[in-house]
Amino acid sequence: SMKVLRTMSNYYAKATSLSVAAKINANIALAGQPTQKSTGMVRYQVKRPDKYHIEFISDGEKGLSISNGRTATTYLTQPNQYTQKSVNQTTVFQQPMLGLLLNGALVAENPLNALSKDLTRATYVGVEKLDGVNYHHLKLFNSEGDVDLWIGGGKRPLVHKAIIDQSRGLAAAGHAGSVI
Repeated sequence: SMKVLRTMSNYYAKATSLSVAAKINANIALAGQPTQKSTGMVRYQVKRPDKYHIEFISDGEKGLSISNGRTATTYLTQPNQYTQKSVNQTTVFQQPMLGLLLNGALVAENPLNALSKDLTRATYVGVEKLDGVNYHHLKLFNSEGDVDLWIGGGKRPLVHKAIIDQSRGLAAAGHAGSVI
């Protein structure tokens, strides 16, 4: 599993730019409440070392976040506000909206270190076919929850799919339930 993670991380670390479009499907199940389903779409464009453009739509809310390397500006339609924050090469990718890029790990200077930081265990599940293509399936464990990754092989070891279960993080915060 670490060999696949290392290969993927090296690929992302060498990339000078990155563009990702992702569908979001979340099931939020809190104890004593009906499960809430959340759907959306996010588009990331990142240019190293310190620029990004992120757009998202989730359950009717829309947002935009842009960094020119000195300032990160974020606009949210609900509650119809924007914020600006000074950033630098160290802090630019530590923005909440980068959470879907595995908490910014895929755009970190060293993706393997960023992914491994809170990792307690990693398991290689095996090769699985998605959409007719073989992918390496890995399961990562940390104190917040589990992350299942499907990573391509060959010269482009890109993350094709990620399932993030944050149930342990919720429990640590005093909530019973899960976010998947």
